[in-house]
Amino acid sequence: MNTIRGQTAIVGVADVVPAKGETISDYWGLAVNASLAALDDAGLTVKDIDGVVFSRSGYPIAYPTFPTNFCQQMGIAPAFMEATPHGGQQMGSMIWRAAMAIATGMASRVLIVATDNRESRLTRGGVVDRIASQNTDTEFEYPYGPLFPSAMGLIAHRHMFEYGTTSEQMAQVAVGNRRWAQLHPKAMMRKTITVEDVLSSRMITSPLHLLDICLVTDGGGAAVMVGAKHAKEGPRPPAYLLGFGDCSESQGVSYLQDYTRPGMLRRACEQAMTTAGISHGDVDVLFPYDPCTFHVIWGLEQMGFCALGEGGPFVASGHLAPGGSLPSNTHGGLLSYCHPGISGGFLSIIEAVRQVRGECGERQVLDANIAMTSSMGGFMAWGVNIFGKDVP
Repeated sequence: MNTIRGQTAIVGVADVVPAKGETISDYWGLAVNASLAALDDAGLTVKDIDGVVFSRSGYPIAYPTFPTNFCQQMGIAPAFMEATPHGGQQMGSMIWRAAMAIATGMASRVLIVATDNRESRLTRGGVVDRIASQNTDTEFEYPYGPLFPSAMGLIAHRHMFEYGTTSEQMAQVAVGNRRWAQLHPKAMMRKTITVEDVLSSRMITSPLHLLDICLVTDGGGAAVMVGAKHAKEGPRPPAYLLGFGDCSESQGVSYLQDYTRPGMLRRACEQAMTTAGISHGDVDVLFPYDPCTFHVIWGLEQMGFCALGEGGPFVASGHLAPGGSLPSNTHGGLLSYCHPGISGGFLSIIEAVRQVRGECGERQVLDANIAMTSSMGGFMAWGVNIFGKDVP
């Protein structure tokens, strides 16, 4: 894995985030528009692309959504083409698959695309049921009615029992994300919230309230990756891929061997940091996956930024919010920015690239040289990526 460090870079990004209350009816139009915007950001055209990594919708759709259908829409005849698995985790694996294609000579410029209009097609209720049917065991879990938040609530309760984590600490995650979202003009949720607002919002599944849980939206994005030798040919600074990790344990929550100390995110993080040749102190901006507030506390511990049981107090001290020591989810995350399903984690990658390029305006982290992202699919497959302004 060490051979991939710094060999590729993302040179163009674009995201499509609907305004609050807006829906997007055209599935292919969403993907095409994001792609054209990313190509423009990179100073390239469709004719320059010879590789495609495409994320198919994870939700029912009335027509085929293969990579070939996307290439047909775009007018691309790629030498390399890939569709990624693993649900939301594929946002991590899309990146290394594109990098491997370039490093092995299969392609030179790869378009990476992940968009979906799940809310428009299915409504929020349909999305919630689809996630439950796909992310729980069909024999031993789904028939008894658990939803994805229920599974996270189960783990959160165990964490509270073992380490004393509180609902107030979880609420601080939502408050911090919202403060970042207020600095992003495209964020869907920008109204100020307090810890009391989170705790007084209706209970969805104990201990998680409405404002503890992510949005359900349309949206997504695209990115262009090239080899390092072409990285500085475009109009914008490159964001080099320094490392990645990819690890999974189970699809259903009841199959986890340890609720508070599962190994897959820790191993994925270790893989990525070893490849990149960095330590935790080198990370300037972090993107812990945030389908719910507890997930961030749990993720900080699993990635090694906090010891077990210390994630709650760390968050409550304001370290992740604007002005904190570990700026995190600077776009507002899945809780406040946008969450179009599988492609939700891709929005973090796009924000990480923009942070490394110094393009984030009011929310720009000072001297953001290294950014780390994480994404989860199913119930518990993890991808971690590390991007750098330069190759150390």
